[in-house]
Amino acid sequence: MGAQVLLATEGLDPDPAPMSPYAAMQLELAQATGSGFLDAATGLHARRHEDLFLDDCHLTQRGHSVLAQDVATTLRELGWIGP
Repeated sequence: MGAQVLLATEGLDPDPAPMSPYAAMQLELAQATGSGFLDAATGLHARRHEDLFLDDCHLTQRGHSVLAQDVATTLRELGWIGP
């Protein structure tokens, strides 16, 4: 009860485009329910040269670190956690 939900897209390497319909559905759901939304796929894709993926969909340790930073930033922007 009272939980807040953050929906996040799934990153793919080298191109997250195949997941675009799913990402659009997540954004629509977040807007309809007042949930948070993080376009993680776009954020990861923008930094793909940093060796973030083990294969086409599994993150390296560095990839998980980058994703965690993006989640924390989004939670701060939503006002769900402090600075």
